[in-house]
Amino acid sequence: MSPVTTTYRQSRKTVLGLTVAVLTALLAAGYGVLDRQGSEREVLLALGLLTVLSGLVIIRFARHATVASPAGLVARSFLWSRRVPWSRVQAIVIETTVSLREQEEHEHAVAYLDTRRRLALPVVNDKNLDALPDAVEALRQQWAAGRGSAWQPIEEVQRVAAHRARRQSALLLAVRWLKIGIGVMAGVWIVLILLKALPPMELRLPIALGAAAVIAIIGVVVETVRARSLPVPSAEEPSGRVG
Repeated sequence: MSPVTTTYRQSRKTVLGLTVAVLTALLAAGYGVLDRQGSEREVLLALGLLTVLSGLVIIRFARHATVASPAGLVARSFLWSRRVPWSRVQAIVIETTVSLREQEEHEHAVAYLDTRRRLALPVVNDKNLDALPDAVEALRQQWAAGRGSAWQPIEEVQRVAAHRARRQSALLLAVRWLKIGIGVMAGVWIVLILLKALPPMELRLPIALGAAAVIAIIGVVVETVRARSLPVPSAEEPSGRVG
């Protein structure tokens, strides 16, 4: 068993940027209260409340971590910590999700347990790590060294982990296919304009949006069926996305 303990934390750049943003917000809030000529009590109360909230935000980001030790995994978030021995881990995979705020897809590491539960690994993601696959591979090596000879794969959990690892976010797929649908309908509309065969004005928008939505739904269904038809990697493959 490897004696190495690895801790994944928020990058210093992230914590520093957050601290600067919080301090800037505090200064702006203090200036705003003073500018309104509020009483000393109001100023102190507002600044005190903002300081507490800002401290909670900083602690939240600073506390998030994933610790991999010879004994197992520790996933630490703002309010809780979860300890899991390696013998209970069935797979460690990279999953893709989409950020509605940033409108981008991101990858993050997830451990699948023998209880069929998912354990998201805080900070082990492509936003915080430049080489996420290398970090996940290192976690898999520690898992392989620490799970013990009595460990047995659970086929159902392995299958679910493999499917989730290669499946893209349904929302991301829907957005992509909706764009395709809008492009197709724009082309159809141009043809109809040239042929002077446009539908009545009150039906144009519902028809266009409805057709684009249908194309998006069909695209998501096709992608989902395709993902389910792909072969499931072996649980012992060291270099696959399922480990």
